[in-house]
Amino acid sequence: MHILITGAAALIGRNLLAHLEPTGHTLWPVDQSTKEPQLAEAIANADCVFHLLRADAPKEEAPTAEEL
Repeated sequence: MHILITGAAALIGRNLLAHLEPTGHTLWPVDQSTKEPQLAEAIANADCVFHLLRADAPKEEAPTAEEL
């Protein structure tokens, strides 16, 4: 399964990625630094989308739960 995760650099997105990595699914992490061609490819291939991006999200990465 191809899984698209928006907000992948933020707290919830990073922890979701860490949880899904061992499952063997193809993960498409997307954040504010993702370029349009990569985003278009991820959307076109996604079987599932976790939309976690906030419109007012800060530009810097958030710490993981372990770092808090």
